[in-house]
Amino acid sequence: MSNDLKIVTGGPILGGMELQLSYARTFSRLVQLLRHTGSTIEEVKETLRLAVAQSREMPISFELEDWKLSIDGQAVPAAVTGMEELTGQLYAHGVAELTIRQFASAAEVIKLVRLLAQDPAPDAPSLAQRVCQQKLWNIDVAAKPGEGDAPAAQPAMSPDHIKIAHHLARVRNVTVPLDATMALGELTTLAEEQVEAGKAEQVAEVLVGIWRAEQNAVDEGVKGACAKAIDRLAKPNATRLVAQLLPGLIASGRQREYGEHRDALGRCGNPGAAALLAHLMAADSFEERRVFYNAIVELRTGIPMLIDALGHPQWYVVRNAASLLGEMREPTGDGALARLLEHRDERVREAAAAALSRIDTPMARMALQRMLQDRSPHVRLHAAGAFAASPAKTATPLATALEAESDADVQLGIIHALGRLGTPDAVQKLVRAVMPSNLRPRPVGFRIAALEALTAARGHSAMPTLRQLLNDSEPAVREAAKRLIATAAIAS
Repeated sequence: MSNDLKIVTGGPILGGMELQLSYARTFSRLVQLLRHTGSTIEEVKETLRLAVAQSREMPISFELEDWKLSIDGQAVPAAVTGMEELTGQLYAHGVAELTIRQFASAAEVIKLVRLLAQDPAPDAPSLAQRVCQQKLWNIDVAAKPGEGDAPAAQPAMSPDHIKIAHHLARVRNVTVPLDATMALGELTTLAEEQVEAGKAEQVAEVLVGIWRAEQNAVDEGVKGACAKAIDRLAKPNATRLVAQLLPGLIASGRQREYGEHRDALGRCGNPGAAALLAHLMAADSFEERRVFYNAIVELRTGIPMLIDALGHPQWYVVRNAASLLGEMREPTGDGALARLLEHRDERVREAAAAALSRIDTPMARMALQRMLQDRSPHVRLHAAGAFAASPAKTATPLATALEAESDADVQLGIIHALGRLGTPDAVQKLVRAVMPSNLRPRPVGFRIAALEALTAARGHSAMPTLRQLLNDSEPAVREAAKRLIATAAIAS
């Protein structure tokens, strides 16, 4: 059974691997808390809040190979602890890869952890299936096929497949461009007949076969002949037939074939991108939408079409296009996405704000900073993050917003942003938020978040405040101070 921790980040890594290791430890601790009795609700809430804050910084992908964890291709040193629970549950559930996208919500993270913390039952749906059933959009799980699985029986080849295989063999074996042109001409004519008949598998066999031949051709003339044949096949009717096969390939665990079909569609240029987008918009199930969405992101294709789609009259088309541009971190989309922050539909504004946060260009940050008063808490949360990501000299806008904010999640997001900003006035605001107050009592979670943000901003210099809080009246605050003192001591 394979498993290995791989963490993919969306931006520069701070402090080497420590940022990723910290995220992995937090997630593993959350799994541990839900697996073992004796955990308190406050412990779970505090750890979940930290995991969600870390998810705003980066996406993260976990893999496991022979019980050995690695991070972004680098092996985790044997001395690193705190990930045992996560490793065991990934193995138990037969997970090949688990990805948490950037900006995953608290609801998505806790649902994932609950699923992962359970012991797998015989004949029960896999973790990947249950993630799809719960529609956790920002979670991707790839299941590993069983080691003892017998290879699937190959169906008998139809006359059409025999013809296609024969012509593809001719193309693979030619050494003269003229022979390649003749063989490809017959092959594409046959493929066009299959398009008319609506035979998706046969059309895909031809397109993928020619794509492979182009990749492997040594002679430039043969390569050019393959390119012309692909151009001839790259028509909407053909690419839509090929694209419709992708969900089935994923569902049956045929990852290599999925990759080849996806890349062949990408080679078709705009017709391939348009086919994937059309299937995404028309998909009936969560699983199908996820497959087409991922294929578009993996190919980074159809960007001009996606930017044009931001002006579509249907809100869900605009939302999907915004989400895809954000997932690709496409900088050329920042202007059009910024204009969507004025859209009347809250769902569109939220998708545009999330996309701008991922793109993180100067224009994106400036546009988001104007949205601290938006009606949507999700938009306000991204606006707070934009202040933290920019070279701002003052924390005044965030401090003012924090005083007026009523949504608990946005309050915590602003606190986190103040810690990342780290200016003297931001630090002073965090100190006031941390200390107990009779005039304006703060929730325990609020104070702990401020304490963590203060420690992130000041490092070892926050030690006097941390020591002072070892005598706080709230047990959870005392425990948080104790934990952060230990962390600061290790870091120094």
